[in-house]
Amino acid sequence: MKTGQAYAPLWRTSATNIYLSFCSTAEAEALEEKTREQHKCDLWHTARAGRITASNIHAVVSTSIATPALSTVKKVCYPQKLSHQLSDHEPQQFKWGRDSENTTREWYTSQRKVRHKELKVDKCGFIINPSFPELGATPDALVKCECCGKGCVEIKCPYKHRNNNLLQACEDGRFCLRLTDGRVELKQTHIYYKQVQTQIFVTKSHFCDFVVWTTEACVITRVMPDVDLWAKMLPVAQDFFYKVVMPEQNSIPLCIIC
Repeated sequence: MKTGQAYAPLWRTSATNIYLSFCSTAEAEALEEKTREQHKCDLWHTARAGRITASNIHAVVSTSIATPALSTVKKVCYPQKLSHQLSDHEPQQFKWGRDSENTTREWYTSQRKVRHKELKVDKCGFIINPSFPELGATPDALVKCECCGKGCVEIKCPYKHRNNNLLQACEDGRFCLRLTDGRVELKQTHIYYKQVQTQIFVTKSHFCDFVVWTTEACVITRVMPDVDLWAKMLPVAQDFFYKVVMPEQNSIPLCIIC
């Protein structure tokens, strides 16, 4: 056994304790509140840098830790640089998604209010779970009602299918949803499934309402926690953090709130 391997568990525990000490529950709550403008907020970009977010966890758990894909390292360690590159020449599909998000959130709220007592839907900022601060998530909303408890909401406005109805969209094998005996569900093999599961566990939610909006269709699919998948993904993501992200960044910001 190599010396590095012998000390790896001890070093990992020490690094975790240091990282946890700078991410208390109070700080996590303050961060969420201060980053509700999301991509328009500098702190949102700063907090995401070096953390494995829900949107990139699929890439993280799919790459080799020994020889990680450069694109994945950039997504995790330098998201602010990538965002700045896109801001000047934002792809049309990104603009479509952002422009449609508020409309979709309002539609979702109006639909859920009919059957859910004391419903509350709020836009949120960047969320860190102090139990595993290496990860983070920014759902499109947090939802709460008396009948279902706490959940999160993820909105997708697919540009490719912007003018298609659900049946037309589902004919595309790469589309995120599928119809099974008249029931709409998110494909467990799709990258969005891992994104949603990460959001559920990071935000400590009981479910995620996955919302797909086009000009011809609006669909809400409720996704429940997949404990088995999370038990497999979390250690892989944490391994990537300690073996790839930390050496790449060399240092960790002690307090992202100050």
